[in-house]
Amino acid sequence: MLKASKIVAVAAALLLLSAVVTGHPHFQKTTTCKVGNAEAKLEYFTAPANMEHVKNVKTGEFVKSFAKLTLGQELTVGGTSLPAGEYQVGAIKNSDNDWTMGLHKGALGFRDAPDPSKVIKLPSMFSKNHGKAAHIYFDISPGFGKFDGKPVLIWHFGDLYLVGALS
Repeated sequence: MLKASKIVAVAAALLLLSAVVTGHPHFQKTTTCKVGNAEAKLEYFTAPANMEHVKNVKTGEFVKSFAKLTLGQELTVGGTSLPAGEYQVGAIKNSDNDWTMGLHKGALGFRDAPDPSKVIKLPSMFSKNHGKAAHIYFDISPGFGKFDGKPVLIWHFGDLYLVGALS
């Protein structure tokens, strides 16, 4: 039989857990659109922007995200072929103030390490001048600046705003 103190402790833990779960929702999101002739499906969930994690990323390292891009047909991006299939969206840290959008061929599990030979770098633009995103945000949208009129993949994370060209 459980003692009253253990029952109170378990009840308090469950109450705290329910407050965290209900007070801070995460949403599964999906965006589907045409990029050229290819259907592009972007799936992710909204996780908090953990800027401490970003500080610990080593220069040259590919960081996978919580997003998956599925292409229904091959795309050519900046002279590079992206075959139809699944890609894990990520970024390569060039320096504290410069990142490149990358796609890892094939989905990666939470603990799976990326294979650098499977990472495709996208022509990218990086900025810290687009405000702050408390949760990660992804989208496929018409580009701007050097990508004006082209479809781009957007990753907004804290004060980091990364755009990768999709054509």
